[in-house]
Amino acid sequence: MSRCTISTAHTQREEMLDRAVAALQQNRNDDAVELCRQLIDQDPDDAEAWSFFGVGVARSDFERGLESLRKAVQLEPSNAQWHLNLGMSLFQAGQYQLAESACRKAVELSKGVVDALVPWADALSALGRYGEAADVLEQVVQAEDSTMNRRRLAFVQEVLGDNKAALATLAPVFQAMESQSTDVLQRGRLHMQLLQLEDAASEFRALEPHAAGLPEVALHIAAYRRTCGDFAGAQDILGAAWEENRYPPLMAALLDDVNVEASWLDEADTFVQSESTPLAERRAITFALARALDQAGQADEAWEMATRANSLYEDTASFDVNTYRAQLDAAAELMASTTTPDVYQGPGLVYLVGAPRTGARVLQSLLSAANDVAAVGERNSLLPWLRGILEQPEASRLDAMQSHGFQLRDADIHGLMNRMRGNTFIEVAPHYAQMLGLVHRIHPKARFIDARRDLRDVALSIFFHDLYPAFPGSRSPEDIVQFLLLHRQSVDRWIELGVPVSIHDQDAFAMDPQQAAAELFVQTGIDHDAALVASLEQRAMVDTFSPGEVREAITPDAIGRWQRYQRHVDQLFEPFQSLGYS
Repeated sequence: MSRCTISTAHTQREEMLDRAVAALQQNRNDDAVELCRQLIDQDPDDAEAWSFFGVGVARSDFERGLESLRKAVQLEPSNAQWHLNLGMSLFQAGQYQLAESACRKAVELSKGVVDALVPWADALSALGRYGEAADVLEQVVQAEDSTMNRRRLAFVQEVLGDNKAALATLAPVFQAMESQSTDVLQRGRLHMQLLQLEDAASEFRALEPHAAGLPEVALHIAAYRRTCGDFAGAQDILGAAWEENRYPPLMAALLDDVNVEASWLDEADTFVQSESTPLAERRAITFALARALDQAGQADEAWEMATRANSLYEDTASFDVNTYRAQLDAAAELMASTTTPDVYQGPGLVYLVGAPRTGARVLQSLLSAANDVAAVGERNSLLPWLRGILEQPEASRLDAMQSHGFQLRDADIHGLMNRMRGNTFIEVAPHYAQMLGLVHRIHPKARFIDARRDLRDVALSIFFHDLYPAFPGSRSPEDIVQFLLLHRQSVDRWIELGVPVSIHDQDAFAMDPQQAAAELFVQTGIDHDAALVASLEQRAMVDTFSPGEVREAITPDAIGRWQRYQRHVDQLFEPFQSLGYS
Protein backbone atom coordinates (compact mmCIF):
# COMPACT_ATOMS: atom_id res chain seq x y z
CA MET A 1 0.00 0.00 0.00
CA SER A 2 1.37 3.39 -0.95
CA ARG A 3 0.26 6.90 -1.82
CA CYS A 4 1.44 9.50 -4.33
CA THR A 5 1.19 13.31 -4.24
CA ILE A 6 1.47 15.65 -7.19
CA SER A 7 3.05 18.46 -5.21
CA THR A 8 6.45 18.04 -3.60
CA ALA A 9 5.53 20.40 -0.79
CA HIS A 10 5.40 18.42 2.45
CA THR A 11 2.41 19.99 4.18
CA GLN A 12 1.04 18.93 7.53
CA ARG A 13 -1.75 17.04 5.74
CA GLU A 14 0.78 15.16 3.61
CA GLU A 15 2.80 14.30 6.67
CA MET A 16 -0.25 12.96 8.51
CA LEU A 17 -1.29 10.85 5.51
CA ASP A 18 2.22 9.43 5.15
CA ARG A 19 2.14 8.49 8.84
CA ALA A 20 -1.30 6.93 8.42
CA VAL A 21 -0.19 4.77 5.47
CA ALA A 22 2.97 3.73 7.35
CA ALA A 23 0.80 2.72 10.31
CA LEU A 24 -1.42 0.61 8.04
CA GLN A 25 1.64 -1.10 6.59
CA GLN A 26 2.76 -1.93 10.16
CA ASN A 27 -0.76 -3.11 11.15
CA ARG A 28 -1.15 -0.22 13.61
CA ASN A 29 -4.72 0.26 12.48
CA ASP A 30 -5.90 2.38 15.43
CA ASP A 31 -3.13 4.92 14.84
CA ALA A 32 -3.93 5.09 11.11
CA VAL A 33 -7.67 5.50 11.76
CA GLU A 34 -7.11 8.31 14.28
CA LEU A 35 -4.81 10.25 11.95
CA CYS A 36 -7.32 9.98 9.09
CA ARG A 37 -10.19 10.92 11.41
CA GLN A 38 -8.44 14.17 12.28
CA LEU A 39 -8.02 14.99 8.59
CA ILE A 40 -11.70 14.21 7.88
CA ASP A 41 -12.74 16.51 10.73
CA GLN A 42 -10.71 19.29 9.10
CA ASP A 43 -12.06 18.55 5.58
CA PRO A 44 -15.09 16.23 5.23
CA ASP A 45 -14.49 16.07 1.46
CA ASP A 46 -10.92 14.72 1.71
CA ALA A 47 -11.27 11.57 -0.42
CA GLU A 48 -7.77 10.31 0.34
CA ALA A 49 -8.35 10.50 4.09
CA TRP A 50 -11.70 8.71 3.70
CA SER A 51 -10.10 5.94 1.64
CA PHE A 52 -7.28 5.13 4.03
CA PHE A 53 -9.64 5.59 7.00
CA GLY A 54 -11.84 2.93 5.37
CA VAL A 55 -8.90 0.58 4.85
CA GLY A 56 -8.05 0.72 8.55
CA VAL A 57 -11.61 0.43 9.82
CA ALA A 58 -12.44 -2.45 7.44
CA ARG A 59 -9.85 -4.64 9.14
CA SER A 60 -12.01 -4.80 12.28
CA ASP A 61 -15.44 -3.59 11.11
CA PHE A 62 -15.76 -4.43 7.44
CA GLU A 63 -19.22 -2.97 6.77
CA ARG A 64 -18.33 0.35 8.38
CA GLY A 65 -15.00 0.46 6.59
CA LEU A 66 -16.73 -0.34 3.30
CA GLU A 67 -18.94 2.73 3.67
CA SER A 68 -15.85 4.93 4.01
CA LEU A 69 -14.09 3.32 1.07
CA ARG A 70 -17.13 3.87 -1.12
CA LYS A 71 -17.45 7.47 0.06
CA ALA A 72 -13.91 8.12 -1.19
CA VAL A 73 -14.88 6.69 -4.60
CA GLN A 74 -17.99 8.87 -4.67
CA LEU A 75 -15.97 11.98 -3.85
CA GLU A 76 -13.35 11.31 -6.54
CA PRO A 77 -14.69 8.64 -8.93
CA SER A 78 -11.84 9.13 -11.41
CA ASN A 79 -9.09 8.33 -8.89
CA ALA A 80 -7.74 4.84 -9.50
CA GLN A 81 -6.20 4.49 -6.03
CA TRP A 82 -9.54 4.80 -4.24
CA HIS A 83 -11.03 2.06 -6.44
CA LEU A 84 -7.97 -0.08 -5.77
CA ASN A 85 -8.18 0.40 -1.98
CA LEU A 86 -11.84 -0.59 -2.19
CA GLY A 87 -11.05 -3.66 -4.28
CA MET A 88 -8.24 -4.88 -2.04
CA SER A 89 -10.39 -4.53 1.09
CA LEU A 90 -13.22 -6.43 -0.61
CA PHE A 91 -10.72 -9.13 -1.57
CA GLN A 92 -9.52 -9.46 2.02
CA ALA A 93 -13.14 -9.92 3.08
CA GLY A 94 -13.64 -12.70 0.54
CA GLN A 95 -16.02 -10.71 -1.68
CA TYR A 96 -14.14 -11.64 -4.84
CA GLN A 97 -16.75 -10.67 -7.43
CA LEU A 98 -17.01 -7.11 -6.10
CA ALA A 99 -13.25 -7.00 -5.64
CA GLU A 100 -12.69 -7.95 -9.28
CA SER A 101 -15.00 -5.17 -10.45
CA ALA A 102 -13.28 -2.53 -8.31
CA CYS A 103 -9.78 -3.64 -9.31
CA ARG A 104 -10.76 -3.73 -12.98
CA LYS A 105 -11.95 -0.12 -12.67
CA ALA A 106 -8.65 0.82 -11.04
CA VAL A 107 -6.80 -0.74 -13.99
CA GLU A 108 -8.90 1.19 -16.48
CA LEU A 109 -8.40 4.53 -14.72
CA SER A 110 -4.67 4.01 -14.18
CA LYS A 111 -4.14 2.78 -17.76
CA GLY A 112 -2.77 -0.53 -16.51
CA VAL A 113 -0.23 0.25 -13.79
CA VAL A 114 1.26 -2.88 -12.22
CA ASP A 115 0.06 -1.97 -8.71
CA ALA A 116 -3.51 -2.34 -10.00
CA LEU A 117 -2.94 -5.26 -12.39
CA VAL A 118 -1.63 -7.65 -9.71
CA PRO A 119 -4.65 -7.33 -7.35
CA TRP A 120 -6.93 -7.67 -10.37
CA ALA A 121 -5.20 -10.93 -11.32
CA ASP A 122 -5.55 -12.15 -7.71
CA ALA A 123 -9.29 -11.47 -7.79
CA LEU A 124 -9.68 -13.23 -11.14
CA SER A 125 -7.82 -16.26 -9.80
CA ALA A 126 -10.00 -16.34 -6.68
CA LEU A 127 -13.03 -16.50 -8.98
CA GLY A 128 -11.51 -19.41 -10.89
CA ARG A 129 -10.99 -17.26 -13.99
CA TYR A 130 -7.40 -18.40 -14.39
CA GLY A 131 -7.21 -17.79 -18.12
CA GLU A 132 -8.00 -14.10 -17.68
CA ALA A 133 -5.62 -13.96 -14.71
CA ALA A 134 -2.84 -15.36 -16.92
CA ASP A 135 -3.53 -12.68 -19.54
CA VAL A 136 -3.27 -9.97 -16.88
CA LEU A 137 -0.10 -11.40 -15.38
CA GLU A 138 1.53 -11.53 -18.80
CA GLN A 139 0.98 -7.76 -18.93
CA VAL A 140 2.54 -7.51 -15.48
CA VAL A 141 5.67 -9.41 -16.57
CA GLN A 142 5.98 -7.25 -19.68
CA ALA A 143 5.81 -4.11 -17.55
CA GLU A 144 7.97 -5.32 -14.64
CA ASP A 145 9.95 -8.45 -15.40
CA SER A 146 10.78 -9.61 -11.88
CA THR A 147 11.21 -12.94 -10.16
CA MET A 148 8.03 -12.49 -8.12
CA ASN A 149 5.94 -11.59 -11.14
CA ARG A 150 7.21 -14.55 -13.13
CA ARG A 151 6.41 -16.83 -10.19
CA ARG A 152 2.87 -15.48 -10.13
CA LEU A 153 2.39 -16.10 -13.85
CA ALA A 154 3.97 -19.57 -13.80
CA PHE A 155 1.73 -20.62 -10.90
CA VAL A 156 -1.41 -19.68 -12.83
CA GLN A 157 -0.10 -21.37 -15.98
CA GLU A 158 0.49 -24.54 -14.01
CA VAL A 159 -3.04 -24.41 -12.58
CA LEU A 160 -4.27 -24.16 -16.16
CA GLY A 161 -2.21 -27.22 -17.08
CA ASP A 162 0.02 -25.31 -19.49
CA ASN A 163 3.20 -26.80 -18.08
CA LYS A 164 5.28 -25.96 -21.13
CA ALA A 165 4.40 -22.28 -20.80
CA ALA A 166 5.10 -22.37 -17.06
CA LEU A 167 8.60 -23.74 -17.68
CA ALA A 168 9.21 -21.11 -20.35
CA THR A 169 8.09 -18.39 -17.93
CA LEU A 170 10.49 -19.60 -15.24
CA ALA A 171 13.48 -20.27 -17.50
CA PRO A 172 14.81 -16.70 -17.96
CA VAL A 173 14.78 -15.96 -14.24
CA PHE A 174 15.59 -19.12 -12.32
CA GLN A 175 19.04 -20.63 -12.62
CA ALA A 176 19.34 -23.84 -10.62
CA MET A 177 22.21 -22.66 -8.44
CA GLU A 178 20.38 -19.46 -7.51
CA SER A 179 16.83 -20.78 -7.20
CA GLN A 180 14.87 -21.13 -3.99
CA SER A 181 13.70 -24.61 -3.09
CA THR A 182 10.13 -23.79 -4.13
CA ASP A 183 11.33 -22.77 -7.59
CA VAL A 184 13.36 -25.94 -8.07
CA LEU A 185 10.42 -28.00 -6.81
CA GLN A 186 8.06 -26.36 -9.27
CA ARG A 187 10.41 -26.99 -12.19
CA GLY A 188 10.84 -30.61 -11.16
CA ARG A 189 7.06 -31.13 -11.00
CA LEU A 190 6.61 -29.57 -14.41
CA HIS A 191 9.31 -31.76 -15.95
CA MET A 192 7.65 -34.85 -14.48
CA GLN A 193 4.27 -33.91 -15.89
CA LEU A 194 5.87 -33.42 -19.30
CA LEU A 195 7.54 -36.85 -19.03
CA GLN A 196 10.99 -35.20 -18.96
CA LEU A 197 12.38 -37.50 -16.27
CA GLU A 198 16.08 -36.71 -16.66
CA ASP A 199 15.41 -33.00 -16.21
CA ALA A 200 13.20 -33.77 -13.20
CA ALA A 201 16.00 -35.87 -11.68
CA SER A 202 18.43 -32.99 -11.99
CA GLU A 203 16.09 -30.65 -10.12
CA PHE A 204 15.20 -33.11 -7.36
CA ARG A 205 18.81 -34.11 -6.67
CA ALA A 206 19.52 -30.52 -5.65
CA LEU A 207 16.63 -30.59 -3.16
CA GLU A 208 17.11 -33.99 -1.58
CA PRO A 209 19.40 -32.87 1.30
CA HIS A 210 16.63 -30.52 2.49
CA ALA A 211 13.69 -32.90 2.11
CA ALA A 212 13.24 -33.84 5.77
CA GLY A 213 12.62 -30.24 6.80
CA LEU A 214 10.38 -29.35 3.86
CA PRO A 215 7.32 -31.64 3.70
CA GLU A 216 6.14 -30.49 0.25
CA VAL A 217 9.62 -31.11 -1.12
CA ALA A 218 9.67 -34.55 0.50
CA LEU A 219 6.33 -35.44 -1.09
CA HIS A 220 7.48 -34.62 -4.60
CA ILE A 221 10.92 -36.19 -4.32
CA ALA A 222 9.27 -39.34 -2.99
CA ALA A 223 6.84 -39.23 -5.91
CA TYR A 224 9.77 -39.06 -8.30
CA ARG A 225 11.53 -41.95 -6.54
CA ARG A 226 8.37 -44.05 -6.80
CA THR A 227 8.03 -43.13 -10.47
CA CYS A 228 11.48 -44.61 -10.99
CA GLY A 229 10.66 -47.73 -8.94
CA ASP A 230 12.75 -46.80 -5.88
CA PHE A 231 10.04 -47.49 -3.30
CA ALA A 232 12.46 -48.05 -0.42
CA GLY A 233 14.12 -44.69 -1.07
CA ALA A 234 10.72 -43.01 -1.23
CA GLN A 235 9.74 -44.50 2.13
CA ASP A 236 13.00 -43.32 3.72
CA ILE A 237 12.38 -39.75 2.54
CA LEU A 238 8.75 -39.71 3.62
CA GLY A 239 9.50 -41.35 6.96
CA ALA A 240 12.23 -38.84 7.85
CA ALA A 241 9.99 -35.93 6.89
CA TRP A 242 7.08 -37.36 8.94
CA GLU A 243 9.26 -37.71 12.03
CA GLU A 244 10.23 -34.05 11.75
CA ASN A 245 6.93 -32.47 10.63
CA ARG A 246 3.90 -34.70 11.38
CA TYR A 247 2.36 -33.33 8.17
CA PRO A 248 -0.69 -35.54 7.41
CA PRO A 249 -0.17 -35.79 3.62
CA LEU A 250 3.21 -37.39 4.37
CA MET A 251 1.51 -40.21 6.26
CA ALA A 252 -1.06 -40.62 3.48
CA ALA A 253 1.79 -40.91 0.95
CA LEU A 254 3.60 -43.43 3.15
CA LEU A 255 0.49 -45.59 3.30
CA ASP A 256 -0.01 -45.39 -0.47
CA ASP A 257 3.46 -46.82 -1.03
CA VAL A 258 4.16 -50.41 -2.02
CA ASN A 259 4.99 -52.85 0.83
CA VAL A 260 4.27 -50.30 3.52
CA GLU A 261 5.79 -51.21 6.89
CA ALA A 262 3.47 -52.50 9.61
CA SER A 263 4.75 -49.83 12.02
CA TRP A 264 3.37 -47.11 9.73
CA LEU A 265 -0.02 -48.82 9.67
CA ASP A 266 -0.11 -48.84 13.48
CA GLU A 267 0.98 -45.22 13.77
CA ALA A 268 -1.55 -44.09 11.16
CA ASP A 269 -4.36 -45.92 12.97
CA THR A 270 -3.42 -44.18 16.21
CA PHE A 271 -3.33 -40.83 14.41
CA VAL A 272 -6.83 -41.18 12.95
CA GLN A 273 -8.30 -42.36 16.24
CA SER A 274 -7.25 -39.09 17.92
CA GLU A 275 -10.15 -36.67 18.39
CA SER A 276 -7.69 -33.78 18.04
CA THR A 277 -6.96 -34.70 14.41
CA PRO A 278 -9.11 -32.58 12.06
CA LEU A 279 -11.84 -34.58 10.36
CA ALA A 280 -10.54 -33.99 6.81
CA GLU A 281 -7.09 -35.26 7.79
CA ARG A 282 -8.56 -38.29 9.56
CA ARG A 283 -10.57 -39.07 6.44
CA ALA A 284 -7.58 -38.73 4.07
CA ILE A 285 -5.42 -41.03 6.17
CA THR A 286 -8.24 -43.52 6.73
CA PHE A 287 -8.71 -43.80 2.96
CA ALA A 288 -4.94 -44.30 2.62
CA LEU A 289 -5.05 -46.97 5.34
CA ALA A 290 -7.79 -48.78 3.44
CA ARG A 291 -5.68 -48.78 0.27
CA ALA A 292 -2.62 -49.98 2.20
CA LEU A 293 -4.58 -52.90 3.64
CA ASP A 294 -5.83 -53.66 0.13
CA GLN A 295 -2.24 -53.72 -1.15
CA ALA A 296 -1.38 -56.10 1.68
CA GLY A 297 -4.12 -58.47 0.59
CA GLN A 298 -6.20 -57.97 3.77
CA ALA A 299 -9.50 -57.59 1.95
CA ASP A 300 -11.90 -57.75 4.89
CA GLU A 301 -9.89 -55.25 6.93
CA ALA A 302 -9.53 -52.98 3.90
CA TRP A 303 -13.28 -53.03 3.23
CA GLU A 304 -14.02 -52.16 6.84
CA MET A 305 -11.50 -49.29 6.75
CA ALA A 306 -12.91 -47.90 3.48
CA THR A 307 -16.40 -48.04 4.98
CA ARG A 308 -15.14 -46.07 7.96
CA ALA A 309 -13.42 -43.51 5.69
CA ASN A 310 -16.64 -42.93 3.76
CA SER A 311 -18.41 -42.13 7.03
CA LEU A 312 -15.99 -39.36 8.04
CA TYR A 313 -17.88 -36.41 6.60
CA GLU A 314 -19.61 -33.61 8.44
CA ASP A 315 -22.80 -34.02 6.42
CA THR A 316 -24.98 -36.91 5.40
CA ALA A 317 -25.54 -37.22 1.69
CA SER A 318 -27.57 -39.32 -0.69
CA PHE A 319 -27.30 -39.66 -4.44
CA ASP A 320 -30.56 -38.90 -6.29
CA VAL A 321 -30.02 -40.69 -9.58
CA ASN A 322 -33.44 -39.60 -10.85
CA THR A 323 -32.34 -35.94 -10.87
CA TYR A 324 -29.48 -36.80 -13.21
CA ARG A 325 -31.68 -39.00 -15.41
CA ALA A 326 -34.09 -36.08 -15.80
CA GLN A 327 -31.15 -33.87 -16.75
CA LEU A 328 -30.10 -36.42 -19.39
CA ASP A 329 -33.61 -36.57 -20.84
CA ALA A 330 -33.86 -32.77 -21.01
CA ALA A 331 -30.43 -32.49 -22.65
CA ALA A 332 -31.28 -35.14 -25.26
CA GLU A 333 -34.52 -33.37 -26.15
CA LEU A 334 -32.75 -30.02 -26.40
CA MET A 335 -30.01 -31.45 -28.62
CA ALA A 336 -32.62 -32.81 -31.02
CA SER A 337 -34.14 -29.32 -31.35
CA THR A 338 -30.83 -27.46 -31.71
CA THR A 339 -29.03 -26.94 -35.00
CA THR A 340 -25.28 -26.94 -35.36
CA PRO A 341 -23.87 -23.55 -36.42
CA ASP A 342 -21.07 -22.87 -38.85
CA VAL A 343 -18.09 -24.91 -37.72
CA TYR A 344 -15.49 -22.85 -35.91
CA GLN A 345 -12.09 -23.21 -37.55
CA GLY A 346 -10.03 -23.37 -34.39
CA PRO A 347 -7.80 -25.78 -32.48
CA GLY A 348 -8.63 -29.42 -31.85
CA LEU A 349 -10.59 -30.25 -28.70
CA VAL A 350 -10.50 -33.67 -27.06
CA TYR A 351 -12.80 -34.41 -24.12
CA LEU A 352 -11.96 -37.48 -22.00
CA VAL A 353 -15.44 -38.25 -20.67
CA GLY A 354 -14.83 -41.56 -18.90
CA ALA A 355 -16.07 -42.07 -15.35
CA PRO A 356 -13.67 -41.28 -12.49
CA ARG A 357 -10.98 -43.89 -11.78
CA THR A 358 -10.94 -45.14 -15.36
CA GLY A 359 -7.50 -43.74 -16.19
CA ALA A 360 -8.45 -40.51 -17.94
CA ARG A 361 -5.77 -38.53 -16.09
CA VAL A 362 -3.05 -40.90 -17.24
CA LEU A 363 -4.32 -40.61 -20.82
CA GLN A 364 -4.31 -36.81 -20.51
CA SER A 365 -0.71 -36.90 -19.27
CA LEU A 366 0.28 -39.15 -22.19
CA LEU A 367 -1.49 -37.19 -24.93
CA SER A 368 -0.45 -33.76 -23.69
CA ALA A 369 3.23 -34.73 -23.81
CA ALA A 370 2.98 -34.80 -27.62
CA ASN A 371 4.05 -31.80 -29.68
CA ASP A 372 1.58 -28.89 -29.90
CA VAL A 373 -0.81 -30.55 -27.42
CA ALA A 374 -1.80 -28.99 -24.10
CA ALA A 375 -3.63 -30.41 -21.08
CA VAL A 376 -6.26 -28.13 -19.59
CA GLY A 377 -7.08 -30.20 -16.53
CA GLU A 378 -10.76 -30.49 -15.67
CA ARG A 379 -12.11 -27.01 -16.49
CA ASN A 380 -15.84 -27.77 -16.74
CA SER A 381 -16.18 -24.27 -18.22
CA LEU A 382 -19.47 -25.07 -19.98
CA LEU A 383 -20.99 -27.00 -17.08
CA PRO A 384 -22.57 -24.19 -15.00
CA TRP A 385 -24.04 -22.56 -18.10
CA LEU A 386 -25.50 -25.80 -19.49
CA ARG A 387 -26.97 -26.77 -16.14
CA GLY A 388 -28.49 -23.31 -15.92
CA ILE A 389 -30.20 -23.80 -19.29
CA LEU A 390 -31.58 -27.19 -18.30
CA GLU A 391 -33.00 -25.72 -15.08
CA GLN A 392 -35.00 -23.15 -17.04
CA PRO A 393 -38.63 -23.75 -18.04
CA GLU A 394 -38.77 -26.07 -21.01
CA ALA A 395 -40.22 -23.38 -23.29
CA SER A 396 -37.19 -21.08 -22.86
CA ARG A 397 -34.35 -23.62 -23.13
CA LEU A 398 -34.12 -23.67 -26.91
CA ASP A 399 -33.99 -19.88 -27.18
CA ALA A 400 -31.25 -19.70 -24.55
CA MET A 401 -29.21 -22.39 -26.32
CA GLN A 402 -29.58 -20.85 -29.77
CA SER A 403 -29.06 -17.27 -28.58
CA HIS A 404 -26.07 -17.71 -26.30
CA GLY A 405 -24.62 -21.18 -26.68
CA PHE A 406 -22.54 -20.48 -29.73
CA GLN A 407 -21.29 -17.14 -28.42
CA LEU A 408 -20.09 -19.16 -25.46
CA ARG A 409 -18.32 -21.55 -27.86
CA ASP A 410 -16.34 -18.70 -29.41
CA ALA A 411 -15.50 -17.27 -25.99
CA ASP A 412 -14.41 -20.71 -24.76
CA ILE A 413 -12.09 -21.24 -27.75
CA HIS A 414 -10.78 -17.67 -27.56
CA GLY A 415 -9.97 -18.07 -23.88
CA LEU A 416 -8.05 -21.30 -24.50
CA MET A 417 -6.02 -19.88 -27.36
CA ASN A 418 -5.19 -16.70 -25.47
CA ARG A 419 -3.79 -18.41 -22.41
CA MET A 420 -2.31 -21.66 -23.71
CA ARG A 421 -0.07 -22.83 -26.51
CA GLY A 422 -1.10 -25.76 -28.66
CA ASN A 423 -3.05 -26.94 -31.67
CA THR A 424 -5.00 -29.47 -29.60
CA PHE A 425 -6.35 -29.21 -26.06
CA ILE A 426 -7.08 -32.24 -23.86
CA GLU A 427 -9.68 -31.91 -21.10
CA VAL A 428 -10.82 -34.48 -18.55
CA ALA A 429 -14.61 -34.06 -18.47
CA PRO A 430 -16.54 -36.84 -16.66
CA HIS A 431 -19.17 -34.33 -15.52
CA TYR A 432 -20.30 -33.78 -19.11
CA ALA A 433 -21.76 -37.31 -19.40
CA GLN A 434 -25.39 -36.23 -18.95
CA MET A 435 -25.08 -33.32 -21.40
CA LEU A 436 -22.61 -34.60 -23.96
CA GLY A 437 -24.93 -33.87 -26.87
CA LEU A 438 -25.12 -30.20 -25.94
CA VAL A 439 -21.32 -29.95 -25.75
CA HIS A 440 -21.27 -31.57 -29.19
CA ARG A 441 -23.68 -28.92 -30.49
CA ILE A 442 -21.46 -26.12 -29.11
CA HIS A 443 -18.17 -27.73 -30.26
CA PRO A 444 -19.19 -29.90 -33.25
CA LYS A 445 -15.57 -30.67 -34.21
CA ALA A 446 -14.59 -31.86 -30.74
CA ARG A 447 -13.64 -35.49 -30.19
CA PHE A 448 -15.01 -37.43 -27.22
CA ILE A 449 -13.19 -40.40 -25.69
CA ASP A 450 -14.85 -42.66 -23.11
CA ALA A 451 -12.14 -44.60 -21.27
CA ARG A 452 -13.67 -47.81 -19.95
CA ARG A 453 -12.55 -50.44 -17.47
CA ASP A 454 -14.42 -53.30 -15.84
CA LEU A 455 -17.06 -51.37 -13.90
CA ARG A 456 -16.65 -53.66 -10.91
CA ASP A 457 -13.01 -52.62 -10.62
CA VAL A 458 -13.99 -48.98 -11.12
CA ALA A 459 -16.64 -49.17 -8.39
CA LEU A 460 -14.16 -50.67 -5.94
CA SER A 461 -11.55 -48.02 -6.78
CA ILE A 462 -14.02 -45.18 -6.21
CA PHE A 463 -15.03 -46.69 -2.85
CA PHE A 464 -11.38 -46.55 -1.77
CA HIS A 465 -10.87 -42.88 -2.75
CA ASP A 466 -12.21 -39.58 -1.44
CA LEU A 467 -14.10 -38.18 -4.44
CA TYR A 468 -16.88 -36.35 -2.60
CA PRO A 469 -18.28 -33.69 -3.17
CA ALA A 470 -16.99 -33.59 -6.78
CA PHE A 471 -18.91 -36.82 -7.37
CA PRO A 472 -21.97 -37.01 -5.09
CA GLY A 473 -22.54 -40.69 -5.87
CA SER A 474 -19.22 -41.83 -4.39
CA ARG A 475 -19.85 -42.36 -0.68
CA SER A 476 -21.56 -45.75 -0.52
CA PRO A 477 -21.29 -48.90 -2.65
CA GLU A 478 -24.98 -48.66 -3.57
CA ASP A 479 -24.64 -45.07 -4.78
CA ILE A 480 -21.43 -45.85 -6.65
CA VAL A 481 -23.13 -48.63 -8.61
CA GLN A 482 -26.04 -46.36 -9.53
CA PHE A 483 -23.65 -43.56 -10.51
CA LEU A 484 -21.58 -45.81 -12.77
CA LEU A 485 -24.67 -47.30 -14.40
CA LEU A 486 -25.96 -43.80 -15.07
CA HIS A 487 -22.64 -42.71 -16.56
CA ARG A 488 -22.38 -45.73 -18.89
CA GLN A 489 -26.03 -45.53 -19.94
CA SER A 490 -25.70 -41.77 -20.57
CA VAL A 491 -22.71 -42.14 -22.88
CA ASP A 492 -24.33 -45.08 -24.70
CA ARG A 493 -27.46 -42.99 -25.24
CA TRP A 494 -25.46 -40.14 -26.76
CA ILE A 495 -23.75 -42.60 -29.09
CA GLU A 496 -27.19 -43.84 -30.22
CA LEU A 497 -28.18 -40.22 -30.86
CA GLY A 498 -25.19 -39.67 -33.15
CA VAL A 499 -22.65 -38.01 -30.88
CA PRO A 500 -19.17 -39.16 -32.08
CA VAL A 501 -17.85 -40.86 -28.95
CA SER A 502 -14.91 -43.26 -29.29
CA ILE A 503 -14.51 -46.05 -26.74
CA HIS A 504 -11.03 -46.56 -25.30
CA ASP A 505 -10.51 -49.90 -23.57
CA GLN A 506 -8.30 -49.07 -20.59
CA ASP A 507 -7.94 -52.72 -19.61
CA ALA A 508 -6.59 -53.48 -23.09
CA PHE A 509 -4.28 -50.48 -22.67
CA ALA A 510 -2.93 -52.03 -19.48
CA MET A 511 -2.35 -55.37 -21.24
CA ASP A 512 -0.75 -53.95 -24.41
CA PRO A 513 -0.02 -50.19 -24.04
CA GLN A 514 1.55 -49.68 -27.47
CA GLN A 515 -1.28 -51.24 -29.45
CA ALA A 516 -4.06 -49.54 -27.47
CA ALA A 517 -2.21 -46.22 -27.49
CA ALA A 518 -1.84 -46.33 -31.26
CA GLU A 519 -5.63 -46.62 -31.54
CA LEU A 520 -6.06 -43.81 -29.01
CA PHE A 521 -3.86 -41.44 -31.00
CA VAL A 522 -5.93 -42.19 -34.09
CA GLN A 523 -9.16 -41.54 -32.16
CA THR A 524 -7.89 -38.16 -30.96
CA GLY A 525 -6.29 -37.08 -34.23
CA ILE A 526 -2.90 -36.63 -32.57
CA ASP A 527 0.29 -37.91 -34.20
CA HIS A 528 1.27 -41.21 -32.61
CA ASP A 529 4.49 -41.11 -30.62
CA ALA A 530 5.54 -44.60 -29.50
CA ALA A 531 8.40 -43.14 -27.43
CA LEU A 532 5.94 -41.45 -25.07
CA VAL A 533 4.15 -44.72 -24.43
CA ALA A 534 7.46 -46.50 -23.92
CA SER A 535 8.40 -43.88 -21.33
CA LEU A 536 5.22 -44.63 -19.39
CA GLU A 537 5.73 -48.39 -19.68
CA GLN A 538 9.19 -48.13 -18.13
CA ARG A 539 7.97 -46.24 -15.09
CA ALA A 540 6.92 -47.84 -11.85
CA MET A 541 4.35 -45.11 -11.17
CA VAL A 542 2.70 -42.47 -13.36
CA ASP A 543 2.39 -38.81 -12.37
CA THR A 544 -0.67 -37.02 -13.69
CA PHE A 545 -1.99 -33.52 -14.28
CA SER A 546 -2.51 -32.85 -10.58
CA PRO A 547 0.75 -31.46 -9.13
CA GLY A 548 2.63 -34.09 -7.17
CA GLU A 549 -0.03 -36.74 -7.66
CA VAL A 550 1.25 -40.18 -8.52
CA ARG A 551 -0.95 -42.99 -9.71
CA GLU A 552 -0.48 -46.64 -10.44
CA ALA A 553 1.67 -47.47 -13.42
CA ILE A 554 0.34 -48.97 -16.62
CA THR A 555 -0.05 -52.54 -15.40
CA PRO A 556 -2.68 -55.28 -15.69
CA ASP A 557 -2.38 -56.02 -11.95
CA ALA A 558 -5.51 -54.00 -11.11
CA ILE A 559 -7.72 -55.94 -13.54
CA GLY A 560 -10.11 -58.15 -11.60
CA ARG A 561 -9.17 -56.73 -8.20
CA TRP A 562 -12.85 -56.60 -7.30
CA GLN A 563 -12.84 -60.38 -6.95
CA ARG A 564 -10.96 -60.11 -3.65
CA TYR A 565 -14.11 -58.49 -2.25
CA GLN A 566 -16.61 -60.84 -3.83
CA ARG A 567 -18.40 -61.70 -0.61
CA HIS A 568 -18.93 -57.97 0.08
CA VAL A 569 -20.04 -56.95 -3.43
CA ASP A 570 -21.82 -59.89 -5.05
CA GLN A 571 -25.30 -58.53 -4.38
CA LEU A 572 -24.22 -54.90 -4.73
CA PHE A 573 -22.94 -55.51 -8.26
CA GLU A 574 -26.04 -57.35 -9.50
CA PRO A 575 -27.28 -54.21 -11.38
CA PHE A 576 -24.17 -54.45 -13.59
CA GLN A 577 -25.65 -57.62 -15.12
CA SER A 578 -27.71 -55.36 -17.39
CA LEU A 579 -24.41 -54.37 -19.04
CA GLY A 580 -23.29 -57.96 -19.54
CA TYR A 581 -21.25 -58.49 -16.36
CA SER A 582 -21.74 -61.88 -14.76
